[in-house]
This record gives sequence, C-alpha cells and structure tokens, in this order.
Amino acid sequence: MLIILIVLFGIQKIRKHRLRINSNDPLYYYSRMVSPSLRSVIGITLSTLLLACNNAPQKDLPFIGNHTINKDTVNGEVVTDTLLFKVPHFEFTDQHGQAFSSHEHLKGKTHVAYFFFTSCPSICFQMTKQMKRVQDMTERLKNFEIVGFTVDPKRDNPERLLEYAHKFDAKTNKWHFLTGVADSIYHLGWNGYVVGMGKNDSAPGGFIHSERFILVDKDMHIRGMYDGTSAAEVATLVKDAERLIDSYKP
Repeated sequence: MLIILIVLFGIQKIRKHRLRINSNDPLYYYSRMVSPSLRSVIGITLSTLLLACNNAPQKDLPFIGNHTINKDTVNGEVVTDTLLFKVPHFEFTDQHGQAFSSHEHLKGKTHVAYFFFTSCPSICFQMTKQMKRVQDMTERLKNFEIVGFTVDPKRDNPERLLEYAHKFDAKTNKWHFLTGVADSIYHLGWNGYVVGMGKNDSAPGGFIHSERFILVDKDMHIRGMYDGTSAAEVATLVKDAERLIDSYKP
C-alpha cells in the first residue's frame, strides 16, 4: 500500500509540475526509463489496485467461547454439528433498584459488557471514560446497550451505582450498572463473558477484574474483546458493533 502511494505521488510530481529531477532522486530513473504513455497506464493500474485494497471485504467477526461439538451417525456417516457458545441468562438489579433480566432487556439487542467497581483506584476510571466514548459514538445506534457489572456488590448498591453513573454523564436508559450476589456475578464473568475477576486483598481496592470490553451480538454470542483502556481498540469496538447491527438489516 505504501509503495503504491509513493509511486502515485511521484507520477503526479512528474506530470503536474514537470520538475527537473536530480539524478540522485529515484524518480529520475523512473522518468528516463518509462515513457509518458506507460506511466499513465501504470498510474491507472496502481490507482485501481489502491481502490481495490480500500474496498476489500472485511472478515466476519469471530464467535468466541467454548463451543460444543456434537457428533451423530446418519445413514452410516458421521455428522458434526457445532453449537455456538452463548452468554447464559442472568438477572440482577440495576442502578434504579429495578430488576434487570437479560431475556427482557437484551433480547434481540447487541450489547457491550464490562466489569468494574466504584471504589476502584486503578483502571476503572479510565475504562469508564472509554465507555463514555462508546456511549457517545453509538448514540444513534438502535438496539445497542451497555452493561456494567460491579465486582464489589456489597458496597455498590443501586444508590451508589446511580451516583457513579451521574458522575460520568451516563444515559441510564441504555447504559446499565448492575449489582447482585457476588458469587453469581463472578460465575457469570468467568463462565459467561469468559473474563476473570474476584476478591483479592493484595490487589488495588481489594478486587481484580479484566480490562476487557466484551461485544455480544443479539443472539448472546461473544463476537469481540477489546482493551477498555485503549482509545484505538474502543474505536474498533464501535466499528464492529456498527457492522453487527448493519448485518441484521434485511
């Protein structure tokens, strides 16, 4: 790609400005050895290649998790079927003290999940700032939700979560902060969103959790994991979420 751009730039220099090129310049040999008509052909070809590179189809997002492989024998032949991993159903309490059910609130929707706690002295502040960027960049996306799970539910009650939400100007109709029983949250994290977490007295704030933002499609399949402290990866997450939602359109 870079070579194509350099050559195209050189062609434009020769064509438009008719520069007197020094013999030490590589473009000197190009201009001496290649006729104007051939340079035009090369320019068109390289431009076409550059356009093709930009329009190259993107790879489908992966399906992440421990998939189940089922094998059966049909008419004497072994048939293999893959059952894609899904985040299991869950129900916790949101920042308004209301029940939040994945069946009810996330059905048919793409969402991004993450784990945090309000008294976290390390990466949570940066993660939440980046999630605020996700909120702002996906404001016009339909059927897209953000779900944060506290790993310190003993202290992070609904009132505290709502205060934390306001601190980051969260729009709580689409950005949900959930609390509940610690063991249930940890089980969902480890076995549902496949990220580690838990109580650890030697960790900053007394808890450990992943920095990952987890992108989940409308069928509860995990489709991507991103560093929640990285602005570049968060931008990729948003693009991938847009791709997913666009793919559902008829």
